[in-house]
Amino acid sequence: MLFYLIRATRDPKEILYILVMYILALSIAFACHEFAHAFVALKLGDDTAKHMGRVTLNPLAHIDAKALIPLLLMGFGWGKPVPVDPSRLTKLKSRSISIILVSIAGVTANFILALIAGVLYVLAYGLLPQDFQFLPMITDFLDMCITLNLGLLAFNLLPIPPLDGFRVIYELVPVKFRYTGFFKWYVRYAPLILFGLIIIGAFANMSFFSGAIRIIEWPFQQLILLVMKFVANLL
Repeated sequence: MLFYLIRATRDPKEILYILVMYILALSIAFACHEFAHAFVALKLGDDTAKHMGRVTLNPLAHIDAKALIPLLLMGFGWGKPVPVDPSRLTKLKSRSISIILVSIAGVTANFILALIAGVLYVLAYGLLPQDFQFLPMITDFLDMCITLNLGLLAFNLLPIPPLDGFRVIYELVPVKFRYTGFFKWYVRYAPLILFGLIIIGAFANMSFFSGAIRIIEWPFQQLILLVMKFVANLL
């Protein structure tokens, strides 16, 4: 993120302005994402995360200190993984469905946040005076919330371990396939390849996953735009 901002502008005030909004919006996005994992796991019978203080919206409970530097420098980071014990997900008959529900809870929370930010964006423009001093700051922040939450949603749905999308795929593939040589190799080395490509992309000012992320984002963006247009028409 910092590398991108320095390339885009040399104005320290603008860099600080964007960084503050970025950190605030991302803290909310990460906190809700990880909270959703912990909350759904608790509702499905696993209280492991609850005993570790993870069923909370406090961002400090979900921050991984090791992720702060790459998060600020490259715009890539991660929340502290929520511990889930699949053997304790006993509320539903199917353990695989329980794991899938826990896995998609985080991205669902990010979609809801993006949707709320979109509605608030329309309301801000429709209800606040256009000469209101803080209107640009409010809309900039809401726009960043939409962008970051959709980006986090789409990135986490990539079928690459240890992302949520892979956890869903893992539960859906035949059990025999999980023990094939290729699948074992993929589980072991894909995270290293993922992290390596992200680092290279940050220094080279490019993204190896932008195409896939745009494709995944598109239907969620369209749904949010429909709701925003509906609210705008009401106003």
